[in-house]
Amino acid sequence: MNKTISINIGGAIFNIEEDAFLILQSYLESIKLNFVGDPGASEIMADIEGRIAELFAQRMDEKKNVVVKQDVEEVIAIMGQPEDYASSDDTKKEEPRNDNNSNNTNTSHDRRRVYRDKDDAYVAGVCSGLSYYLGWDPMILRIGFVLLALLGGSAILVYIIFWAVIPAAKTTAEKLKMRGETVNIDNIRRFVNQEAKSASENINNAGAKLRSTFERGASRGNDLGYFIKKAIGLVLVFFSISMLIGFITGGFVANFQLFGAGGDLQKVNDLIFKDTGTIWMLVFGIILIVLIPLMGMLLTGVRLLIDSTKRVRGLNWAFLFLFVCGIVMIIMGSGNVFREFRRNGQITRKIEMDSITTDTIVVNVNADTIFTGRSYNEDHEFFDLVELQQTRTIYGEPISFRIEQIDNDEKPYLIVEKLSNGYSLIDAGERASRIEYDYSVDGNVVTVDPLFTTPSTDPYRAQYINVTLYAPEGMHISFNKNIGFISWYDEHRESTVEVTEDGIE
Repeated sequence: MNKTISINIGGAIFNIEEDAFLILQSYLESIKLNFVGDPGASEIMADIEGRIAELFAQRMDEKKNVVVKQDVEEVIAIMGQPEDYASSDDTKKEEPRNDNNSNNTNTSHDRRRVYRDKDDAYVAGVCSGLSYYLGWDPMILRIGFVLLALLGGSAILVYIIFWAVIPAAKTTAEKLKMRGETVNIDNIRRFVNQEAKSASENINNAGAKLRSTFERGASRGNDLGYFIKKAIGLVLVFFSISMLIGFITGGFVANFQLFGAGGDLQKVNDLIFKDTGTIWMLVFGIILIVLIPLMGMLLTGVRLLIDSTKRVRGLNWAFLFLFVCGIVMIIMGSGNVFREFRRNGQITRKIEMDSITTDTIVVNVNADTIFTGRSYNEDHEFFDLVELQQTRTIYGEPISFRIEQIDNDEKPYLIVEKLSNGYSLIDAGERASRIEYDYSVDGNVVTVDPLFTTPSTDPYRAQYINVTLYAPEGMHISFNKNIGFISWYDEHRESTVEVTEDGIE
């Protein structure tokens, strides 16, 4: 039976066989000797011991709770032999090791893992960490989150969830795994030294920039160009932020006002676009061509204010790409709709009034039983007089009524026209033929409806009704009060008019 020893390595307690402990102890001492004089030696050793503790923990389970010689040898094979890595710059290896141990050590435990990168974080490092895992530019992810947040806010919740569930890369081993690099002695040493060098450069750069700022401020105290630049930056920042706030809160997202739809994009979609996705193409296109210039203006203003010349690589190209995408979306979306209005078709019916025996024609407009809050002789928003039902769509306008003069020897007659637009003449005509409109002629009484309907499957394509009464000179036409529901000469509503040689009086 082998003797076991309890050791603390990397902050974790392990029971290890004595012969395995001696091998591990000798291995760690050899590593320390290679890093004598290295300014990051203590941090490197701490990371190495932490990685070793992690590898030991992976080999423990309910049936095994003692580290044996084989475990130590496997861990050494993964971490690499200390004599292969010298701490001096002259002996650093630029290429990965090609020995058999190295080829066999990139196990499943060294696969890329998802961590938050707090070293390159604007908020919590979520986008930067995901960029390593996905192989994307982190700026693309950041722009995506910002756009989705502006559209509805759900991206903010997603970001918070990622923030909560994705751990931050704190140790060197975790940072290496985040980048998909093997966690061994060489990579740990290289990473720690790179971070130390980067920190030193940042401190030196910050000091140089601070000195430069004071020098510029002293030399440019009376420089008009310097103050003009700051003023321009301030104006750009103020204008872009104001426009962004106004854009977000002023109607395009929270209370979108399109075609008088009162903020109901779904109604616009159901009536005009019929769930083809065109409306969202238009909305996203509008958002992109408005937001991208404003965001570019904001970044330019900030750079002018802080005298920054730092550029995020690829950001300008990303902005240009998104702006062009917005233009393409608008062109494609509007083209899909406008081509449906290119041709006009109509269905016409003529009703003779042969049985009339008086010189007066009575025009009765039925009561409006659908839009009961409707006012007489008053313009309404288009969508106020549209009702979408399961099988049909009801329109309270446009319906027009006109009177035209005919020869005295002709009998009065009524013309009812149903009109619609479409991509082709046939398409427009078929859509017009599906319009349903109630009207009747009984002796000298003409009755028309203030509403017309179309099948619910037919999108709005400028359907409307024209009713024309043709009457000879000397004929009187009287109206009931509901004439105010349809389009007619305002000065003659709720009155009687006469057809004269000079027109309607």
